[in-house]
Amino acid sequence: MIEFRPLKYSSLVHLTQVLNDVEISAFDYSALDYEKMHSFVVIDGDNTIGLCLYTFLSVDTALVKLVYIKPSERNLKLGDGLLRASLNSIEIHGGERVIFEGNLTEQSFYLHEGMTKLNDFSEVEMASFSHGMEWLEDRYYACCKSISSFFSKPCKGQSKQ
Repeated sequence: MIEFRPLKYSSLVHLTQVLNDVEISAFDYSALDYEKMHSFVVIDGDNTIGLCLYTFLSVDTALVKLVYIKPSERNLKLGDGLLRASLNSIEIHGGERVIFEGNLTEQSFYLHEGMTKLNDFSEVEMASFSHGMEWLEDRYYACCKSISSFFSKPCKGQSKQ
């Protein structure tokens, strides 16, 4: 049975093991402050098959560093489920908006899910919710300005009522 659930890891070694379990090879997690990082996982039986890592920039803004599904488990809508479970958790903990950081492939996924390219916003808008975040030149950014608005839209494949 597939489960989406929060993950509480006890150390950087534990987080590293989870990253290895989901077969992430190109993700640099050395700079993560694991004590401030929140995680959601997708589990099938004893196998961890997906992971989302996020942190809060402020009381109302989260930064998603990673949404990842094992390559062998993709195209089953697990990424969509993991994203929605993570956004729900962020909203429950007071988050109203989310910035997504990733590579070009990850940005494509976020845009497909209904997020907006961050560079489509004005500098004033970006400054209002980025909270002094350091923008990395080799990363791509997307944004969900309102989690509640995101959830008011139907899921992919679901017709509007």
